[in-house]
Amino acid sequence: MSVGVSRIVVGSLGVGLIGVGVWHGAAAVLAGVAEPIGTVAWWLAGPVLVDAVMVPVAAVIAYGITRRIPVPWRAPTAAALGVVLSLTVIAIPFVAGWGRKPANPSLLDRDYLSGYLSVVAVIVAVAAVWGGISQWRARRRVR
Repeated sequence: MSVGVSRIVVGSLGVGLIGVGVWHGAAAVLAGVAEPIGTVAWWLAGPVLVDAVMVPVAAVIAYGITRRIPVPWRAPTAAALGVVLSLTVIAIPFVAGWGRKPANPSLLDRDYLSGYLSVVAVIVAVAAVWGGISQWRARRRVR
């Protein structure tokens, strides 16, 4: 399969999944399960957050990385920061407890901060191992 065909297939699947999400969102609003303003805000918050916050922050971090970090550590550090940034955006509502309701104690019933920090620690550990291996390989090539 060529790159052009692959892009069309993946793009079509993405558009189809967006359509499924819009369909279910509209059905929830029409059934009275979800409020219209909250549903639209939820749909718009993701792209706005990515374009207005994540991309500029990632660009500034990437610029700083390329100037200050040794070459073998650049890719692992950039990858780890990108993953942690994405995870942070996803984790914010859970860690903050947005949507927690006393009437339903089973809703958001975990210690999400500990889980978030554990996953970040694993990401940092993987990046450290990757960076160490990259640096070791770079030193071996110099000899």
